[in-house]
Amino acid sequence: MEAGLALDYREGLLKGGDSGPAITPGVPTKSLLLDAVRHTNPKLMMPSEENKLSDREIADLEKWIEMGAPDPREAPANAKGLAEHPKLDLEKAREHWSLKPIERPKVPETEFVNPIDAFVFSAMKAKGIEPAKSADRATWLRRVSYSATGLPPSVKELNDFVADKQSESDAKRAVVERLLASKHYGVHWGRHWLDVVRFGETSGAPGQWPIEDAWRYRDYVVDTFNQDKPFPQFVREQLAGDLLEAKNKDQKREQLIATGYLALARRFENKSIMFHLVMEDVIDNLGQSFLGLSLSCARCHDHKFDPVPTADYYGLYGIFLSTRFPFAGKEHFKAPAGITVMGEDEGSQKVA
Repeated sequence: MEAGLALDYREGLLKGGDSGPAITPGVPTKSLLLDAVRHTNPKLMMPSEENKLSDREIADLEKWIEMGAPDPREAPANAKGLAEHPKLDLEKAREHWSLKPIERPKVPETEFVNPIDAFVFSAMKAKGIEPAKSADRATWLRRVSYSATGLPPSVKELNDFVADKQSESDAKRAVVERLLASKHYGVHWGRHWLDVVRFGETSGAPGQWPIEDAWRYRDYVVDTFNQDKPFPQFVREQLAGDLLEAKNKDQKREQLIATGYLALARRFENKSIMFHLVMEDVIDNLGQSFLGLSLSCARCHDHKFDPVPTADYYGLYGIFLSTRFPFAGKEHFKAPAGITVMGEDEGSQKVA
């Protein structure tokens, strides 16, 4: 529906929209719908020129109107048109799991000091599961090394830990601190985030042409984990790093590289493919990665399960449509008229 016009039931056709009744049964010459599909009225042209109905289809429509426009469709009992579409219940929407405030749950009372152990043991106890026996030092070191860095301990590290005369807790604490300080920690755990944001060093389009500077964003993610950067800051930098204040040039550069997240969206070699598909990929991944929501359904209708109306989808669409996206060059992609992409104008600076 647009401008109050509904074509999905007979009364909607007869009532029409802001321009008047869409059809006059039995009188094709007084039917605005016929003028629109014929493109005889510049103000009423549908569908677009490239999708215009064939002469045969237009003739069939004219004949149908001459017959009195028989139409068995009736409006549903609750059909009031999109103009009166029920608003989203915000209070109910806030009950969605990913939109609830983060809370610190009460730690179960167990013999374990570590809160994580307490939660795990409490759940195991509820299911009648007994904890496994404590691992020996060599086994423990191998497990924690793989968990923290994805790599096994060296022979020297293994021998040193087994021979460590400190107390069990102090010896293990020293190992954990060493592993967290390792550069391999960021590589191992940063990879999980790179999977979430569908990182790749190619365009994601059928031709798979390379994105030369994608590695900069990859290194930014690895460094972020090694720096133990707060997650809220990590999120802000990826979505709006170019707009954030910076203390110096190095921080500014780092924040710009962070927006390489947006540059990971799929690019299409065929310039006839609409830019909307790039926007769709950005918004869809944004919802899944940062909001715990699938947003793509709201491209066509208010989401049936998540609290996302179509209006919000296109609000995000408008924000990202005003963003300059880097591309490999004009030979790979030509944006629609009025849209500037990085690489197409001399004033654009390539970020990632």
